[in-house]
Order: sequence, then structure tokens, then C-alpha cells
Amino acid sequence: MKRLSLPPPPENHLRAFKCACGSATLLERVYCPRCRDVLKPTTVPNTGVVLSWTVIAVPAQGFETPVGLALVGLDCGINTVANFDPEEIPNPGQSVHIRVDSQTGRRWISFP
Repeated sequence: MKRLSLPPPPENHLRAFKCACGSATLLERVYCPRCRDVLKPTTVPNTGVVLSWTVIAVPAQGFETPVGLALVGLDCGINTVANFDPEEIPNPGQSVHIRVDSQTGRRWISFP
């Protein structure tokens, strides 16, 4: 799939894609998975809360061990998965910010 050439989102925001039906995702898609209408690019605040987390001790090839992954419920209603440093384990319900690594595209949580 050809990537859209969009300007980077403003500071403290993430790129999102929303549909008129109310569906939204952080994944770059052309069509809504719910109604198949065309998604419109937008931005959403990067703030949310940790819903759950896990530490993967035996990661896939190419990933450092261990790998911390958190399920984060963004304040805008979108859920996403983000990495975290296993030395700083988050608590469920803890407020976090999501930042995107510009080189790898991976999402990371940081604590306000």
C-alpha cells in the first residue's frame, strides 16, 4: 500500500483516521473497516490511560529482550498498543502520553 504524504501531526498529537460513521483508527487505511467509507486523516491528542500491560521475555527476531507492551485507551476513544521500558512498569489506570519514534515508527509510552 502506498503511504499517504501527510504533514507530521502537531506536538502532543497523533495522526488518526476517522470516518463519518464514528469509527477511528491510528492505522493508516483508506477505507473504514466498519462501513467501507473513505477515512479522513486528522489528529488526536496523545494522552490516555494504561488499560493493561505485559512483558515479553522471548520476543520475535529483531526485537530486544525483554519487550514491554501496554494497551492504552486514548482520551479520544481509540485503543492502541505501545512499547514501554520494562524497568518502568506502568499501573493500569495510570495516565500516559504516547510518542512515536520517528526512525522506527514504534509507539512508546511516557509518564506525564
